[in-house]
Amino acid sequence: MIVSIAEVIAEGVEHVDQLDFLWEQQCRQVQGYLFSPPILPEQLPLHFHEIQKRSIFLPQSCRDVTLLVTWLLLHTNGKGAPIWRKK
Repeated sequence: MIVSIAEVIAEGVEHVDQLDFLWEQQCRQVQGYLFSPPILPEQLPLHFHEIQKRSIFLPQSCRDVTLLVTWLLLHTNGKGAPIWRKK
């Protein structure tokens, strides 16, 4: 019996076809420029507002993505990038 002990976060997602492939592979957490460049925590409220304004123009596969209120610290420079999870 195989037991899942970890979740995978795919980094570097830049295109909808990459997102669709990862979804087919059961990867539910992704981050990358398809959603946002790295931003600082204090920029998050404005970023949420911008996402809401433009979400109606995104492909359906992107509209099905919800933002986790979680930050992944990248490298050691303290910059974060939002992590996204498909429903």
